[in-house]
Amino acid sequence: MSPKRHARKISYSVSGNLLLGVILCAILALNIAAGVLEKALGLGIDVSSNHIYTLSSATREILQDLDQEIVIYSLTSSSEDTSPLPVLLNRYAAASPKVEVKEVNYATSQSFYQQFETADQSISANSLIITDRTGERFRVLSPSDLFVYSNAYIPTATKAEAKITSAIHYIETGISMRLNFLSGHNETSLSSLSVLKAQLENQNYEVGTINLSSAAARKLSPQMDVLVVVSPKTDLSKEEYEAIREFLDKGGRALFLMDHSFFSKSQGQLFLYSNDMPYFDILLKWYNLALNSDVVVGGDPSYSGLRATNFAVTAQKHIITQKLLKNSDPVVFSDASSVSLLDEHEDVALSPLITTPESSHTKSIIKGFSNLLREDGDPSGPFVLGALAERADSKLVLFGTSSFVSNDSLEIAGNDQLILDTLEYISPTDANINIPAQPLRSVQEDSSGAGGSLQAVASVGMVFLPLLILLAGCLHIFRRKRL
Repeated sequence: MSPKRHARKISYSVSGNLLLGVILCAILALNIAAGVLEKALGLGIDVSSNHIYTLSSATREILQDLDQEIVIYSLTSSSEDTSPLPVLLNRYAAASPKVEVKEVNYATSQSFYQQFETADQSISANSLIITDRTGERFRVLSPSDLFVYSNAYIPTATKAEAKITSAIHYIETGISMRLNFLSGHNETSLSSLSVLKAQLENQNYEVGTINLSSAAARKLSPQMDVLVVVSPKTDLSKEEYEAIREFLDKGGRALFLMDHSFFSKSQGQLFLYSNDMPYFDILLKWYNLALNSDVVVGGDPSYSGLRATNFAVTAQKHIITQKLLKNSDPVVFSDASSVSLLDEHEDVALSPLITTPESSHTKSIIKGFSNLLREDGDPSGPFVLGALAERADSKLVLFGTSSFVSNDSLEIAGNDQLILDTLEYISPTDANINIPAQPLRSVQEDSSGAGGSLQAVASVGMVFLPLLILLAGCLHIFRRKRL
């Protein structure tokens, strides 16, 4: 073999080895880069069930408009945590340079998280603390805020994105939507409306009660509060009336669910309320609305096969009812009173929302009645049972019954949709981030599902790069044989 040919063989051998080394380094670099980008930048493809790691458009809009720096502290309790939260939090950090995520060891950082505890709220492991850079404005989210749990305390659904985004929105704007259920007038208690309360909290409202007769009662804010009145049995005091009137005159929003009758299942009787409540009447009249002293008889027993005062109602065209009409969801009212639309104030715009069937009639509470059968002189339907009144920025909705928000009644899809869409429409801001909870097949399955991102790309690379090595080797052998 000539020295020249021998030199060529050595050159090709060195070139082949260099090519092999370059390819092996590329495989290693690709895997390292995939892991770094996935963890640090939150890049990747979400292949989890229900796409629980994909941020909604509502979240992305809020993150893109951030002016303040947001810090999310994750109080971890175990290095082997299989919660889907770490991946989701990385998505937040990746979506905005204003968001920083920090892991804090719960067991060794008591002095840190205690500064965010209050008399009403202690902080547990696996909670999130979301705060501005100074720590002056913050929200604490417990595991029960972030997940829906079964009776065995196994997470069955995640509501983390809605809660985290709502907290970030509050820190950025200082606005947190509060639903204030009026108390002090023998109203239906919030504790007996547990299903409604849970659903409202899932929609990211802050839900609580307010007694305006208390000296310690805070002032209602038109920018942050909605007043909810559910079936009061006694009237407002003058001071309470003036506080509510001031709130409404400044653009406040209110929802009134008023009752003149109630059916006791245990006693099988219909009870009537005939108490005069002039201050409530004046408030409603200021918005061209009045609750009539009657009981509506549905006249359609074929629908439910129940009492004559329990019947399906008709939704009228409005933004509030458009989902009801689109989905043809039934709405069922019980023991309702009709609502009158007045024309005393020209600056009030009225919109009927719910009406009765034409076959319905009413029985007068003032005159009294011994049965629910239609008699001569009984007014005939249709009647308005719910209406919206708008004056400038202020909005007030009146329904002639609270029956449709009871725990049992909210099992009816239309009833649930009606109350949620009503509150969404009259809320003064978009602080109630409407991101529904997403079911989890299992925490482990969904946690692993997040890895279908850049790691999948790296895996593809690991398949094709060896093929390139094989091709390069074949080419190298072929070229050597030709020498």
